Amino acid sequence: MPTLVEADKIIVRVQGGPLRHVRSTLLCSGIAELRARGLLDTYLRHLPKQAADILIPAVAGTWLPLEIGHAHYTACDSLGLNPEECAAIGGSSGTRLQQSLLQTFVRLAQGAGASPLTLFPAYPRVYNRHFDGGCLAITRLGPKDVSLELREFPFARYGYFRHGFRGMNAEGLKLFARTVYVRETSSSPSSIVLRISWV
Repeated sequence: MPTLVEADKIIVRVQGGPLRHVRSTLLCSGIAELRARGLLDTYLRHLPKQAADILIPAVAGTWLPLEIGHAHYTACDSLGLNPEECAAIGGSSGTRLQQSLLQTFVRLAQGAGASPLTLFPAYPRVYNRHFDGGCLAITRLGPKDVSLELREFPFARYGYFRHGFRGMNAEGLKLFARTVYVRETSSSPSSIVLRISWV
């Protein structure tokens, strides 16, 4: 997988080939956030009935085909939310998804010397809980600066997903730094690159 800088700066890498499935837990968490914001009815108007019949009664922990993920993110894009609204939903959804994992990292964060670099080695475990396939790389660019890349990842075509993913990362890393900056530096229909910095 191509990276932005030399290989010896890579913190983690997951290479799973093309994305094949998405975990229902991720989509259900997003739907719960839409419901909490009063957006569920509008979302359902944009969601094809076949996808709604699978997603609405879905239970956490099952693998869903990519078509269901595409239907979900197409409906979310149709809501017309601005990037910061999507980021806020992503942040809340990420917190909901990773409660037990975050509790472990809260304890780590309270220890001396904890930083976002403490969390990045756990990203493959979190990634593999939610996605079957696709590629993830986190590359160190400086002492408090990394690049996070998703490749072979067709959900990158959706602004809702990209901004939500940015918000999810920003919220999770706030445990480890006073201020976290997460910005999208590039994207394509099958990739996202985020630059993450902190102080």
